[in-house]
Amino acid sequence: MISQLNIFPEIILNQKTSNISIMKNLLYYFLALTLIIATSCDKDDDECENLDTAIIGSWEVTVFPFAQGDVEFKANHDLIDADNTFLEAQIGGTTLDKKTWAIENDSTFSVRAESSVMPQLFVEYDITVRSFTCDQMDITVLTVNGTMERNE
Repeated sequence: MISQLNIFPEIILNQKTSNISIMKNLLYYFLALTLIIATSCDKDDDECENLDTAIIGSWEVTVFPFAQGDVEFKANHDLIDADNTFLEAQIGGTTLDKKTWAIENDSTFSVRAESSVMPQLFVEYDITVRSFTCDQMDITVLTVNGTMERNE
């Protein structure tokens, strides 16, 4: 009977040690899974925190009743505006054919059209960004509200 009493505590001790070991392993797996989930974020999320990175790409612009068309903001600050959505200008018969954009702050960007022959001839104005996500911007152009939606 005494030998049985000596073995029984060892079995209980081994069983408790086994349970603790299983719990530790589960905790490690849970922590690893949490770390993976927390660090794996969508690439677009990082790119949309700032206007200067969120704006790059092709957009469909709607500013009723004045403009509707597609524009593309290039990373080198060129503005492709073939539909003349934001800018279509001539000064004294000279076409302002070079279009660019610049970020003023996280709620304003400017668009500019200038003559490639005479850069001193230009038109420039600011566009207010009321809110933005990766795929949509609510804007105000010369006191008129509009939207920009990212083209697929």
